[in-house]
Amino acid sequence: MKLAALSPEPNEAADHAPIQWIPGHLCFAQLAELPAELPPEEFAAYAELTLEGSSPFPVEQLAWGFWPDQANHQMLLAAVPRFRLEQEGIEVRSDAAHVFAGFIAACHLEAEQSIVRFIEVAGSMTALRLEPGKRLPQAIRSVPLPEEPDETAYTFAREQALRSLPGGLEGAQVEDGYWTLGLVEHDKDHGWRWTIQRNEEDQLLIHPDLHGDEWWQVDLRDAETQAIIRREQRMAGYVTIAALAGGGVFVLLIVLQLMLWGLSAWNSTRQDRIAEQMVQVDRISQQQLLTERLQSSSEAGLRPFRMLELINTVRPQAVYFERVASKGDDTLQITGRATAVGPVNEYQELLADLPFISSVKSDPTSDASGADFRLTVVFSSVPNLAEAEGASLADSQE
Repeated sequence: MKLAALSPEPNEAADHAPIQWIPGHLCFAQLAELPAELPPEEFAAYAELTLEGSSPFPVEQLAWGFWPDQANHQMLLAAVPRFRLEQEGIEVRSDAAHVFAGFIAACHLEAEQSIVRFIEVAGSMTALRLEPGKRLPQAIRSVPLPEEPDETAYTFAREQALRSLPGGLEGAQVEDGYWTLGLVEHDKDHGWRWTIQRNEEDQLLIHPDLHGDEWWQVDLRDAETQAIIRREQRMAGYVTIAALAGGGVFVLLIVLQLMLWGLSAWNSTRQDRIAEQMVQVDRISQQQLLTERLQSSSEAGLRPFRMLELINTVRPQAVYFERVASKGDDTLQITGRATAVGPVNEYQELLADLPFISSVKSDPTSDASGADFRLTVVFSSVPNLAEAEGASLADSQE
């Protein structure tokens, strides 16, 4: 599809900092059911509750966002552990208009038929399964690219993402090549929009049907940070209007008024936050106990977070962890639930193929709504994530 160049009004885009894209392979994505009777003001609480039940890491350790699709009663959750960003040396920019997971760049495309599309954003190759009538991808898998990839690396990453795409490929047409992110623009009439392109002729316009606060739902930054940024943006707007209307004195009066308002709002917000935090004391205490145990385990050389991170890289989307415990210095015992026994068996096979896993045992039991399982994973070694990905790459090339 040929697309004319975007043409925002003069200086309109300059008033907004660019979007920061987080590599998709650092994030995990989950497509959750959105209850039809749930009001929009409760979407955030529902998303957080869903993450608490499915994420292998506590929600407090995540940077996360969500994209609701009320028409199809679905919600796309995107999250990244903050320590992963620190490990990769990625700093979330305070001047960014928004911070999104990289695969968001290819979302909100309604397909005419079931297809698997590939997009490269921020050093990740992502495969997305798009279905007719659905505004959100029904399956997502991202894999990392090397720092200076050549076409062979792009091809290998594309095939790797395709092979590990949750749900398989039955009935879907696999697109050739891969798309890249093009021009990102903002104007007062259209909001944020961008193009993706596959070559000089194939271009698609991504224009999400999001307005106002809905953009901040997709943003990975926490609510407190978002509130600060949005307040600064409003203040900047007020100062600009004041400067145009009345000069320096009027600006000073506006700034003083905003400062007084800010102090009042800060005090009110602080009181509200204290009240809200009181009800979380029990959960925080439990998390503190878990943290102390994990720190103690780390000092003894168990490194349970790294072990959990390693096995989470191949976890099918239909498999959810409910409890993880370290046993000895080389074993994780996991209890959880899956949509059926099949994904549990698939996960066991994927783990058994990893070079640093010596044995995997599971005993799934199924019922009408899914399957419960207990998984025992014994490590022969505990490499860091880069070493593990390098070993997997070498095995695949052989």
